[in-house]
Parts: sequence; C-alpha cells; structure tokens
Amino acid sequence: MANLRVVFCALRQMKNISNLILIILTAAFFGSVSGLSLLGFSRDYFNYDNLYQEIAIDQDGETKKLNDLLFYYSIKLFSSFFVEFEYFYLFFCLITIGVLFFGIGLTKTRLFIFLVIWMSLSFGLHYYTQVRAGLAIAILICAFYAQKRLITCLLSILAITAHISALIPVVIYYFALTPRKLKTLILVGFFLSWAFFLLNRDNLVLSIIINYLPDERLLKYIELLGKGEFTEQNMLAAMPILQLLATIHILARRCILPNYKFEVYLSFAGPVLFYMLSSIPVFAIRGYELFIPFFIIMISRKEYGSIFLYFILFAYLIFGLKSSFFGSLPIIQI
Repeated sequence: MANLRVVFCALRQMKNISNLILIILTAAFFGSVSGLSLLGFSRDYFNYDNLYQEIAIDQDGETKKLNDLLFYYSIKLFSSFFVEFEYFYLFFCLITIGVLFFGIGLTKTRLFIFLVIWMSLSFGLHYYTQVRAGLAIAILICAFYAQKRLITCLLSILAITAHISALIPVVIYYFALTPRKLKTLILVGFFLSWAFFLLNRDNLVLSIIINYLPDERLLKYIELLGKGEFTEQNMLAAMPILQLLATIHILARRCILPNYKFEVYLSFAGPVLFYMLSSIPVFAIRGYELFIPFFIIMISRKEYGSIFLYFILFAYLIFGLKSSFFGSLPIIQI
C-alpha cells in the first residue's frame, strides 16, 4: 500500500508538471500571436508604436501621465537599451498574457472552458488590441484571487498604474467585501452622486473625467459627441444581456461560492455600467468591457453548471466570435 501511494503521488506530480508546461506553452502561443501581430495589425498597434517613439525621445517627462506610469517606465527602460518597438511589443504581450494565465491558475476555474470563451472575444479585445488594459485586468485577476490582503492591495495599485480604468473593478471588488449596512450607505451616496453627474454632465463633472482619460481617441470621441455624433448606443446588444441573465440566474439559484462572491458583483457591474452610462456610449462600452474576463471566470466554474448556463455559454461564444471576426467593424480584421 505504501508503494502504491508513492506511485499515485508521483503520477499526480507528473500531471501537475504537465499541466504547468501546457499552460506555459499556451500562454507563449497566444503571446506570440499578439506580439507578432500574426492576425494582422490591431487598431491600436500603430498608436502604441507612436507612443513608444514619443516616450523614447522624451527627456523632460512631458509624455508622462499618471494614468499609465507602468507603460511609460517600461518604454523608458527598453528604449534606454535601444530596443526597437517590435521587440518591446512582443515582450509586453508575452508578459501580459503570461500574467493573465498565472492569474487564471489562481482562480481554480475550468481552464479549458475559460480558454474557449476567452478566445472568442476577450483575447482579441484585451490581448490583441487594448493590450495595456489587458495587462491591468491580468494584474487585477492575480490581485483578487491572491487571497492575501496586502498582496491584493499592492497589485491593485500596480494595475491602476498600468491603466487608470482598473480603478473601477478595484472599487467594485472592495465594495463586495464591505458589510451589508455599509453597502447600503455607499449605494445611497453613489446614486446621489450619479444624479448630480446626470444634471452636470455637460459641465464640471464631465470636464474633470475628460482630463483624466487615458486615451486621446476618447477625447476626440467626446469632442464629436458634443457635436451630436456617436450619440446612439445599441441598448439591445446581446452580450451585456447574456451576462446580466447569467449573473441573475446564479443569484437566483443561491449557489454562490463563499470565497468568490466578488465575482458576482464584478459580473453584475459590467451590464449595470453599460446601461447607466448609455448617454455616453464610449464610457458605457469601455466600462462594460472591463468586467468581461471576470464574468468568463465565473461562468466557467463547474459549481455553477446548469442547462441554462450552458446555453448562455454557447450564445456568448457565438456573439463573441461575431464581435471579434465578423460584423460591420470586427475587433480583429484578418
């Protein structure tokens, strides 16, 4: 019996090592696809290239912004060794997806299910196009599933330096951990603030937000928005509806895993932001997109398995592929 136990332990270790090697190879594969632009240049590729050149020659710190300090100093480090942008971008994508897969390993969700759904939309969106946001989300996944308060706090700060929008999931995460009575007070304060925002969105509040936007294209978008362009949003978009239905279904079944309650809050926050910010479509869409990876992690768990959720998974996969590769303006244009 002792010898048999040793054999089982050895087999288990071999399986763990094999899984680790497989994860590393998978991360390297997707990192290479993204970093080498094997599916064609993304919409943001040349923006990153221009930003790299600007920061590389900036001696006075004029291009340094509080909302992307991690990206800024990464470029400064690489450019100081005269590294070309192509190599920096490849390294950045490899690290980003490597961090993501490390974080997914901490979630204890079903890796294969996660990968299939992740490839349909989130890969093209956050790890082929919006790579800075992808890195921030990857760091947040590591932070939220670290289960150590200090590490969670430090990694959350690091994620915010990678992309300022990471502040939103961080706020939702800590809100999920607060006592119920405090949640009520926070919600009351939030809705009062939101009412103030709606009444003043064309004045002080919106101008403050615009000053801290991490993307110059968003500034251009706001300018066009003020001229009456791009003011419509598809309120019947399938993916926010599917995400909302799946989250409500899990809540209704009362099968939430105690250690992962924050997943429900994060998954619910995406559609809520999508509809609450519908009057400013670019904020609504970007806000919703931040929470997609956390939703994929949640519905990939075997504990939440049901016929209804499997239907949601399949529909989410189909609409994700449509957004990534088909439609009038696909994320990845091969």
